[in-house]
Amino acid sequence: MSRLVRAVKKSKTRVPTQVSERHFRSASLLGILLMTIAVMLGRYVLTSEHFLINKVEVAGAIKVSEAEVRDLIEEDLSGKHLWLVPRSNAHLIDKRAMVASVENAFSHVAAADVSTSRNHMQVNLIERNPEYLWCNEIVVKNVEESDGEETATSSPSDGLISQEIREECYFADHSGYIYARSPDFSGNAYLKLYGSYEVVDNTGQWSLPIGAVYRPHSDKEFLNKQVQFFSKLEELQIVPAKLNVGVNNDVIMTTSHGWELRYGANDDLDLLATRLYALFESGVFGDMTREEIDNKLEYIEARFDKKMYYKLHEN
Repeated sequence: MSRLVRAVKKSKTRVPTQVSERHFRSASLLGILLMTIAVMLGRYVLTSEHFLINKVEVAGAIKVSEAEVRDLIEEDLSGKHLWLVPRSNAHLIDKRAMVASVENAFSHVAAADVSTSRNHMQVNLIERNPEYLWCNEIVVKNVEESDGEETATSSPSDGLISQEIREECYFADHSGYIYARSPDFSGNAYLKLYGSYEVVDNTGQWSLPIGAVYRPHSDKEFLNKQVQFFSKLEELQIVPAKLNVGVNNDVIMTTSHGWELRYGANDDLDLLATRLYALFESGVFGDMTREEIDNKLEYIEARFDKKMYYKLHEN
């Protein structure tokens, strides 16, 4: 009887162990199967041609070449991650990095957007519009043919050397961002800006001032304040043509008629507009018409003693 009891006890202790071992083997096989399926599925998702970008479309390009943008994108998509996974996989594309790449490569581009759908990529561009010209004076040396006689200004073989000062201008958008060399313009097609700029976005592939912002004395609001001031001058038929800021915060605004308004960069521009209105309405110019005033006026000085001075051409 005692032997039977011991046998039963032994059988009871062995049965759970055998069941656990079977469960463990089954779970292990299931885990291996699931892992294999996951690896195969992952490989399919990461390497299948159904998810690889094979078409890039560019919209919104006007000044920028669509072909150049497409070439840049395709170059970024070439190659593989860790020598295994194609960079062109739609699930792994870093869209923010792609947008930054486009914006940094093309100074005309103000903003870009990248979207993907399976194996198709859409790149939408918003280009900058010119609002101003940032200009700088440069000295150009001209070599003229001589009659063979050497002078103090001549080189040994090239002849006479003369210097000429020319303006070199660049397009700037509404924010003062300088983004492209401009052709030569006649007249007052754009307000010309003169003065210092700050480098905020130049990644090294552009030559300054491209990639910089017109920001005299690091005043971020300077240009906005001037534009608001100029809008108030419209009532006085004053059209700004040039805006020049000196090192001492002196501002010289040249009108389309050629006379200058001189004031300080930190002046109260609302008050200045009121004072200008009062000057033109005061009758100090006698019986001259407005056209005659614009033609005779040389400058209006508003920087000193809170008074306004003006000077007329003698002839």
